[in-house]
Amino acid sequence: MLLDHFKRNNLIALILKIMGLIVIAWGILSGIVFLVSVYDEYMGELPIGVWSVFFTPILVGFLIIGFGEVIDLLQRIFNQNEPAEKKLSLSEEPEKPNQPNQPHPLVPWQAEQEIREFYVKKGVEVDRITATKDQDIFVVEANGKVERIELGGFSPKILSE
Repeated sequence: MLLDHFKRNNLIALILKIMGLIVIAWGILSGIVFLVSVYDEYMGELPIGVWSVFFTPILVGFLIIGFGEVIDLLQRIFNQNEPAEKKLSLSEEPEKPNQPNQPHPLVPWQAEQEIREFYVKKGVEVDRITATKDQDIFVVEANGKVERIELGGFSPKILSE
């Protein structure tokens, strides 16, 4: 099915695939408009150069989608080659830290700061941040509530809502 190719493993890959579809759609529409406008000039027989206006964006769109697929495949390979001990520590529930504000050791410093700033703006204090097996997704415990948050975009996005 076509939608199976658009599962989100990597944000950049998804954006490239969508851009490829947009280029293809734009190419088809502009190609049809151009072909209709020059059809009368050539009295029904169009030279090959005129057809390139129609097929070039389609080819470029498929190339962009292909680049998105390559990035997706590389992300899957990267996820499969994680060390076994890291996979175990990410899939199991982490131990409760002694101090409530102590970060989980697998959470990158930048990600922790971005999450804490996001919750400070909301007026909520973060108790714990835990990494998941997904690259940009973290589990955040704040005010007794557990939320999954994604950092892949321009601003953090709560996935639990």
